[in-house]
Amino acid sequence: MKGSYLLSVFLDRPRRLTIGRKGTFDFPAGHYLYCGSALNGLEARINRHLRPEKKLHWHIDYLVGEARILEVWWQEGSQRLECTWSERIATLGGEVAVRGFGSSDCRCPTHLLWLGTREELNRVHAAAFPDGFTGRRVVYELGNNETGYCHSPIPAHPEPVEGRPSPCRGSTSSP
Repeated sequence: MKGSYLLSVFLDRPRRLTIGRKGTFDFPAGHYLYCGSALNGLEARINRHLRPEKKLHWHIDYLVGEARILEVWWQEGSQRLECTWSERIATLGGEVAVRGFGSSDCRCPTHLLWLGTREELNRVHAAAFPDGFTGRRVVYELGNNETGYCHSPIPAHPEPVEGRPSPCRGSTSSP
């Protein structure tokens, strides 16, 4: 399957992160949208982004190592839509998080846009994508206080199971 995808990412507090060779940047807390494409395996690319353990390759890998992917939307097709999508999101108020983030192979200012609040993310998402997507997957739901802790149906502080990912922190518990 070929197509483009949109990751909804939440950073629970401001962070200073090194993004590979791109450099070190300050990321404000809040909601982000990342636009990407995979014309040689959309499912595999999305699944890779969701894996907690992976070799850091793309700019987004460095951010999601510290943040939480909340939701993924995708559109099947042979056309790369990430440039169109990032421009549309920026026009509606999304702010450039890091210049050149995820867009080193095109002329876009960025493919990562900061929206701040969940309300702003919802507003921009609804306005930018009124026709929806081919698919959607909810990965993680934040509680109303947006602390980054799990809420129902996953317990707020689950006991880690040896060798299995912790649903609250996306890390694997150690023996």
